[in-house]
Amino acid sequence: MKNQSIILSAILATAVLASCGKEELTNKQSDAALNFRSSSFPLTLNWEQGAINWEGETALAGGTSRTVSAFNNFLGAGNQIGFARGTNVNAGTADRLGREAARTITDAFTYKVTATGSAWTATVPFAYGHVAGNTSREMIWTPSFKGGSNRLLNSAEFVTDNSALDEDKTTGTIEVGDWRAVQMTIVSGTDTRKRVSIQEKVGANWVERVRPNNNNGVVEMRAFTVLNVRTGYSVTGGVVGAPTYTDIPVLKSQLVGVNNSISNGAIILWTLQPNGATSFNTELFRP
Repeated sequence: MKNQSIILSAILATAVLASCGKEELTNKQSDAALNFRSSSFPLTLNWEQGAINWEGETALAGGTSRTVSAFNNFLGAGNQIGFARGTNVNAGTADRLGREAARTITDAFTYKVTATGSAWTATVPFAYGHVAGNTSREMIWTPSFKGGSNRLLNSAEFVTDNSALDEDKTTGTIEVGDWRAVQMTIVSGTDTRKRVSIQEKVGANWVERVRPNNNNGVVEMRAFTVLNVRTGYSVTGGVVGAPTYTDIPVLKSQLVGVNNSISNGAIILWTLQPNGATSFNTELFRP
């Protein structure tokens, strides 16, 4: 296991999701999450019981429509960002889910893995953005849901090829801890298709877990990271506890199309595919 402080260096300073590649992925982002571009990014869902509670808190009932918002200028504190239940917060709010300084959110979305035997307990909110004042240093965040008066976010900074945090200096490979993304070019007759292989280190070997493989999967690697996510918890006596955290790989890519036919294509985030399939169509999110 490589030094996880490298993987989550953005946590210490304060960017498609998966758990062993055997889950069914369900992206529940809303139009509001995509289109809201003000100081907050609301995510209104019928959250599962305890999905937006921190450890040790009485679980909110499941199946009730509630809004979780990701905020810029959180609590009126300049470049501080945060998550909270509701669309408004103040310095005395009891509903903050986490915060981090000197950051800027540009999008928010939700994500959940639902597969028999390997499901995430509940839907999880995420935000995407960058270090304040530096749009080239992109990041991804999710609440840690840990208790205490100074709740923090789990965060990760996206690593670019051959940058300081890339543990493999081979061009076309970005390695972060026990995960890596590898650029591939697949030739089929007169056509070429760029794809990215997401691989996990198992012992001394790298094992491919997934690669984008539909038309939208003809992409060029732009960055890669690994984010620690609360993927499980229990509700005992009405109280949330026993959290489970999982490091998930997140690939940032750009759509280029067959034979690089698409210019200025969409940015797409990817993670692993249901049930361990190595080829997939599911996108995590389009910023």
